[in-house]
Amino acid sequence: MKTNFSICRPLIFFMFVLTNVSINALPYQNKKTVANFSLDENDTTRYRGHYLYEIAYQTIADMLEGKRNIDLKEANFAIENAYYMGMLNRTTYMQEINRIAKGLEAQAKSPMISAPTIDMALNYCIYLFYSQPQVLNDYNIYQYDVASVLADGGISGGMVATLLETGKGTCRSLPYLYLILAHEIGAEAYIATAPMHYYIRTKDNNGVWWNFETTTHSFSRTEFIRDNFYVSDAGIKSGLYMKNLNDKEYLSLLLYDLLYFYELKTGFFANAFTKKCYFHMEKHRRIMPCL
Repeated sequence: MKTNFSICRPLIFFMFVLTNVSINALPYQNKKTVANFSLDENDTTRYRGHYLYEIAYQTIADMLEGKRNIDLKEANFAIENAYYMGMLNRTTYMQEINRIAKGLEAQAKSPMISAPTIDMALNYCIYLFYSQPQVLNDYNIYQYDVASVLADGGISGGMVATLLETGKGTCRSLPYLYLILAHEIGAEAYIATAPMHYYIRTKDNNGVWWNFETTTHSFSRTEFIRDNFYVSDAGIKSGLYMKNLNDKEYLSLLLYDLLYFYELKTGFFANAFTKKCYFHMEKHRRIMPCL
């Protein structure tokens, strides 16, 4: 009999949540109890990594409110470090991004690169870094992390830290790193969303927008994205899909990631932390994609 996965998936997720609540609340409940939903979700001592999520939230909130300069690599690192319980090496992460950024800037000034504008030259160099073996990427182009998708639904491969280490990523980490690098070197680029997908948009010297698929190193026509990802007219009109996200909208997208990781790790869905994440998401972007 053929299984209807659309029915099974909510059940599987619900079972996962039960397991998580049981793990995180072990000191507070009877061992025979699978889950105790009467426990106070605001008792954040039930999850020992909660403070890392608070740090990540405050980092992004301060950027959204103009209390600190927007720094996409810092914001993304804070989120991924929270997911990995503070085990990421910040120095290694920052040094690798800085190394790549400096290499791209030098490459864009090389006589080997010919482009009508410096912005196109910079974006072209990022494209080459992704798609062409060269010294800067140690002659290894970025690849799609199929193993991660099969192993954990793409969570590990969706981390920029993993991408920097392995050269493999997903449609989260690959466009996220592109945007981080673009910000570092002053290139104009934006992330846009489609159902279950992120991609990069850049503009040429004639004002034409190009859709760069970081997962395949290819450029997609807008009609192709609409048809293959089933994007409705209403989804586009509302600003939910296929829109260039500005810096604050992208930061609110990172808050979405933070909230997703938090709920996945803790099984907490309605405490004060989740509510303030939702508040900033709604304040800076009216609709968030359900990815």
